Amino acid sequence: MNKIDGISSVKSIMAKGSQPQAPTAPLSQSGAGQSDSDSNVVLTAAAQRMQEAEQQLRKYPEVDAERVSAIKAAVEEGRYSVDPERVATKLLDIEQILK
Repeated sequence: MNKIDGISSVKSIMAKGSQPQAPTAPLSQSGAGQSDSDSNVVLTAAAQRMQEAEQQLRKYPEVDAERVSAIKAAVEEGRYSVDPERVATKLLDIEQILK
């Protein structure tokens, strides 16, 4: 265990074979002192597709109240049936997407 308390500690650590690392400056909130090339961000094609999908999803409400009401009424009236094959197929489709 090394106690780091100044230059002598750094010298002893370096004597053991570790390489010094340049200190990293924290990123500023304002971006002051950064050139245009430092502040550019490049997204991968997959990230761009995810961003586009997210924007499309924002157009829809989180809950389709009309559909929920219709399903609730169908359940209460005994008209709602579940197709197990369709459920299984959709679950397998989701699993394939996630691979």
